[in-house]
Amino acid sequence: MDMGTKVSKGSRPKRTTPPMEGPRHNSRRICEDTSMGQPESAVPPRIRARRSEGEGRWDPTTDEEYRDRNPLLKENTIAGLQLQPKEVDYHLEINHKNHNTTKYPKHPRNPELTENENKNDIGGLLIVRRGQTFDLTILFDRAYDPENDQITLDLATGTRPDQSKGTLLRLRDSTETAPWSWGMQITRVDGDRVSMQVTSPADAAIGRYELLVETELKDPKPDGELKRKKFKDIIVLFNAWCKDDAVYMEDQSHREEYVLNDYGRIWVGHWSNSRPWKFGQFEAVSLETALKLLDNLNGDARRIPKEVCRRVSQMVNSNDEDGGILEGRWAEEYPDGTFPWTWTGSVKILEEYARKNSTVKYGQCWVFSGVVTTLSRALGIPTRSVTNFDSAHDTDGSLTIDTHFDEEGEPIALLNSDSNWNYHVWNESYFSRPDLPAAEFSGWQAYDATPQERSDGIFRCGPCPLTAVKNGDVHIPHDTGFVFAEVNGDRCYWMVYENGHKELINVQKEVFGTNISTKAVGSNEREDITELYKHKEGSPEERKAVERALRARGQHDYPSIVKPKDVTFSYEVQSDVVIGSDFYVIVKANNKGSEKRSVDISITVKSAMYTGRNTHDVAKLLRQRVELEPNHPYMPDKEIQLIVKAQDYVTQDRMLDDEFLIYFHSEVHPPSNDSADASSTSYARGHMETVVLTMPELQQKQNEVYHKVDEDFEVEFFFVNPLPIPLTGICFQLDCKDLTPGELTRKLESPVQPNEKASILVTFKSIKKGTKEVDVTVTTDQISEFDKLFYQFIRSS
Repeated sequence: MDMGTKVSKGSRPKRTTPPMEGPRHNSRRICEDTSMGQPESAVPPRIRARRSEGEGRWDPTTDEEYRDRNPLLKENTIAGLQLQPKEVDYHLEINHKNHNTTKYPKHPRNPELTENENKNDIGGLLIVRRGQTFDLTILFDRAYDPENDQITLDLATGTRPDQSKGTLLRLRDSTETAPWSWGMQITRVDGDRVSMQVTSPADAAIGRYELLVETELKDPKPDGELKRKKFKDIIVLFNAWCKDDAVYMEDQSHREEYVLNDYGRIWVGHWSNSRPWKFGQFEAVSLETALKLLDNLNGDARRIPKEVCRRVSQMVNSNDEDGGILEGRWAEEYPDGTFPWTWTGSVKILEEYARKNSTVKYGQCWVFSGVVTTLSRALGIPTRSVTNFDSAHDTDGSLTIDTHFDEEGEPIALLNSDSNWNYHVWNESYFSRPDLPAAEFSGWQAYDATPQERSDGIFRCGPCPLTAVKNGDVHIPHDTGFVFAEVNGDRCYWMVYENGHKELINVQKEVFGTNISTKAVGSNEREDITELYKHKEGSPEERKAVERALRARGQHDYPSIVKPKDVTFSYEVQSDVVIGSDFYVIVKANNKGSEKRSVDISITVKSAMYTGRNTHDVAKLLRQRVELEPNHPYMPDKEIQLIVKAQDYVTQDRMLDDEFLIYFHSEVHPPSNDSADASSTSYARGHMETVVLTMPELQQKQNEVYHKVDEDFEVEFFFVNPLPIPLTGICFQLDCKDLTPGELTRKLESPVQPNEKASILVTFKSIKKGTKEVDVTVTTDQISEFDKLFYQFIRSS
């Protein structure tokens, strides 16, 4: 045979053993358990204890014991006549280029550490995507003889690799490979070097695979033994470039955005405002953490993106005390941790998690979402962060957001467990759903790691198909009803009488799910994807979706229950309220009936976090009566106005909340004379509005618009204190892309008085021309956080 040419498949001799059969002389020792069949008294105490753990199965061995008893997972150093594997060339450059994994680390973080000390480091490992071939070349101690030498690749993944579970693979040379199974073909032999192509199926379990090269003689000699040597691991990821993979995306620009882009933007506060986020999915710690989170998923689950996303949703939060990454906190104080709004990316969070091997403090919704995007993209799943403005939180699965008033017009905190978040950020990943009855449920799937409600007993949410959410198919798993309520629930107002009776007094239909936003493909612009979650608000299709969802839960079509009334109300709140300024609240009443009416109107203003949680009362207008004359073409509306002063909500010793919730309650009294008009009876109306505060405007000042490569230039960043009190604890935090410094934190030592300027002067340099980004975030003791993205223009010198 010509050892320097490609192997001729037709000349290969007939095998003496089946391709996937293990070594006969070792098979009897796999998972041998000497305690089986022994009397209970003879079984060691440790095993007896495990029998009583309530696991519901007979499994006395630990994962370590299982692996130790499996000879296929051990190196065998017995010398003999068979080939001795010495090195494996993983062809990292060409394999990584072919598999779109070139951005992962090319070298270990600390090459001086032993392989065992560096066992979790993915730097320098072969990282491939499933459903695609990759090349290996093995160097042996002598020339390979296909007539007498047998080469087997053993690939093992998971905590308890098992051939029957598809997590322990034994690959031998084959003339052809099937598209839905693992395979190996020897493609070239050069003396002691054997080149081969390995193929993984498009539904292979993702994760880290141990590689052992096994050799034996086809006609074993008396002194011949099986030789097995372990080499560096191989990591297998999902493959958005493979048509047969569940995560396949046809558009290359979408793959570049949702898998390969390691920078992005997340919309917060207002739909016109976004903050940059460094996902950093190609940093070693990102993929290492993602793989760690999958440790307890079996091989079948790691084949399916739905299961992987559900696991990520669970493990990014720490509410279940299962070793999750982030602790969520929505409060005025954040002891022994980092303020959520000071994070600018996922990598620092993951590095702290890895370093401490414990939960990181603290996160809020956009932080959870940013970390989920990082981990999911690291594993190869197309993923994006999505912001829903006016996002409902349905706590009881009713699909409605219920607000209760007492007879005095006061909101009842005890009953008002549902809430309205000014905005909420979650995730979407793109994959097919063969587990569901229709192809329409494939595509974008919503899921959420922010701990709000339990799903199957665990704090997680989704993934559920956007199509199911849009059409009100709330029976489709997972948590479709919860997401449906977030974007399309109705707000129901209830009057609670002293005897406990509740009466539905108003329904708002067009409240939740507005300006649903994500980063556009290929730019930093906002893409509005509201139409993916709901039909046009108020359209027949949208109302049918609501009715379908309510029927599925055995609920009423609430809007049809509330009958028309003769007195109508409209509400106005001032928009674009700059923090630290006064604002007004107005309610207007109009009598469309034929009788004079008396109306008692109450207004309560409460300070609230962006999650809708009330913190304290700000202002009240209680039970002001107005008299409404019968309807007349020229009769103007009666107007009640409440002015909220800055001094009502600004204090030196507390941080200001993000918004105000305005509760309106109106009680209409019957006319003095008896009327046969059914609409002239006594009734109440409830309503709620939200005022979101506008943060101070950050600005920059510089001498030149364009700067030169390799030259220093100065930029001043500043804002004016809008509060009627001094600002203290002011901190500027900069995150710069392709500029030096890359990051900067600077605190101001002195308070800044009302209407005075707070500023810092920063010296930059760039070694590359082009447009560079500087994200500036400011925090103070009185204002939680505000930021702005600035651009610096660098040209050649």
